[in-house]
Amino acid sequence: MNENSTIFQTKGIKELFVLSYRLYKENFLKFIGITLFLKGPYIIITYIISKIISSSLTSIITTNTENAINLEYVSNIIIVELLELAFIPFISPIAISAITVNISEKYLKKDIGIIDSYKRLTEKLLPLLGTILLSGILISSGFIFALLLIMGNPQIANIMILFAPAIASLFWVWYAFIPQTVIIEGEGGIGAMKRSKYLTEGYFKRVFTLVVLVFIGILLITWLCSFVFSKMLFFLGDNSAFLGKGLSNVVSVILEPFRMAIISLLYFELRFRKEGFNLETLEKELRSEIGLTYN
Repeated sequence: MNENSTIFQTKGIKELFVLSYRLYKENFLKFIGITLFLKGPYIIITYIISKIISSSLTSIITTNTENAINLEYVSNIIIVELLELAFIPFISPIAISAITVNISEKYLKKDIGIIDSYKRLTEKLLPLLGTILLSGILISSGFIFALLLIMGNPQIANIMILFAPAIASLFWVWYAFIPQTVIIEGEGGIGAMKRSKYLTEGYFKRVFTLVVLVFIGILLITWLCSFVFSKMLFFLGDNSAFLGKGLSNVVSVILEPFRMAIISLLYFELRFRKEGFNLETLEKELRSEIGLTYN
């Protein structure tokens, strides 16, 4: 088999980690730039919105100075977390799509910049967002049902909460490759979800390890950094936790591209294993779906 036939072949999880790290290291600044292109403005806007809302709440609810400070501190943290729940599920898949396009170009011996990586997504952005929303509802379905039941039947709601993480993990694995199936293959909605699920069949443990566990690992690292930074900045008082959160976002921006590279390479590897995916197929699909042209 020539290089074209085996370029997407890997022998195990360890090798995929090594290849992802090498790719991440070689393209460190560009991958950071792709992540920051979306997450940077998001962090700034989140900070501004949280300050505006918390200041408004403080002025309306309390006139006591000490209570006002505490309320502003707590509301800042809560608002930031709520905004993350609302927007991060959309930001991350778009960034993964851009990194996948960038990696695809590298396989085809072309080097594109940060802006061009996102320009390739323009025509597929609405199908991508719609599919992310649809799959996100399914991934969160266990928690959604628990919240709906908590007032009427707390006992069943508690049982549902116990099973919700397992339900979320199952759908998360199935729909791990939605960004790639939309951007590279031109699928959308139910079709993209079915296609992603098909790629995971027979490789659930592999996908779970490299998608879910790696995400949780990075999340734990960023939370730990937030806690440590908050303790190191204790002298700033109530602002320490908020600043700690900001510094942990920096850590997240640094680590996230590595996770995204893993998902992209895993997608290519599974297509090789199931379909004999090669460079000719990749180039053909990119030409067809996102209008790439090659000299």
